Amino acid sequence: MKTQELEGGLFEGLPTPATAPVDDAYGVMIAGIGGTGVITVGAILGMAAHLEGGSSSVYDMTGLSKKNGAVYSHLKFADRPDRVGSPRLGPGDAGLLIGLDLVAALGEEEKKQARRP
Repeated sequence: MKTQELEGGLFEGLPTPATAPVDDAYGVMIAGIGGTGVITVGAILGMAAHLEGGSSSVYDMTGLSKKNGAVYSHLKFADRPDRVGSPRLGPGDAGLLIGLDLVAALGEEEKKQARRP
């Protein structure tokens, strides 16, 4: 959709969201099973960061995705390429967990990756 198409429509009156500053790399883990869109969502978010002038890395783990197996995408976002570091998220690196399948999102590995408040 183009911006012109949105004006005067459903989203009229919604404020533009504030952009949170990223001092270091920000990690996102997407968890699901084959066919739930994990790889697609990861690719879209990574491209969005690129189009906004930021840096990102996407590390997909598909495993047994064709047999209803778990699929994970590790994403890192930063303002500069040298801040992205390793594409795989380590323990506590995920500031956001997007669960496209409840069972996959609540696994032991995902709990380790999630940052505790």
